[in-house]
Amino acid sequence: MDLSDLKLLRERSGMTQEDIAIRLGTTKGSISNWEANPQNLSIIKLKQYLDVVGGTLSDFEKKEKVQQ
Repeated sequence: MDLSDLKLLRERSGMTQEDIAIRLGTTKGSISNWEANPQNLSIIKLKQYLDVVGGTLSDFEKKEKVQQ
């Protein structure tokens, strides 16, 4: 899994961008931007996003280790 999979994680969780925005106290536009440009996302925001959709940072670490 890599950062480009944020949208996929959200869709699998059955949540909309609006749902996540409400839970995180941000806007739908911010969530859209995070999914489109995940490389600009801080680790703190990424962790918050993943907490909402049921993902973990270790999901991304596993792929990194496999690719190395």
